[in-house]
Amino acid sequence: MLECNDIRLRDIEEYDLESICRWRNDESVLDNLFSYLPVSLAKQKRWYENYLKDNTNQTFVIEYTIQNKPIGTVSLLHIDHKNQIAEISILIGEKDYRGKGMAKQALTQLINYGFNQLNLNRLFLQLFEGNEPALRLYESLGFKREGLLRSHHYKKGAFHNIIVMGLLKDEYLMNQAKD
Repeated sequence: MLECNDIRLRDIEEYDLESICRWRNDESVLDNLFSYLPVSLAKQKRWYENYLKDNTNQTFVIEYTIQNKPIGTVSLLHIDHKNQIAEISILIGEKDYRGKGMAKQALTQLINYGFNQLNLNRLFLQLFEGNEPALRLYESLGFKREGLLRSHHYKKGAFHNIIVMGLLKDEYLMNQAKD
């Protein structure tokens, strides 16, 4: 379990699956996910069964500690220990907790964990071009734009560009020393 300020990251448990399913089916969340179909609880449970067998992904539930309330998830995906890289993703499912700094706190903990506990050297992410709130958040954490995948993802009848961003451990440590 990782805890800092108002946010705790804890291992995902089976009892979290109903909330995660509800969050993933929320249209405002689904719009920013690369998946385009709603997910059933049965599919979410199958995902969880496979997740438990997989050592290349680590998903945490984000809890708001003041209320002990789960509000979303944050993940390290495709963890590659040989090359010391992983992809990150975040989902704030509870609408009342969006835009309040919770995502930044959760990602800060995840980044610290990835660099300091897992000894990763590079974290990267992908997001839809035009998702300005997410872009500002990632830039505030030190992520840099590394590329643009043009017309890379088809969703809602159109092709969309995908921004690729990355953060290196030495850049992160240098930014931490400045703060």
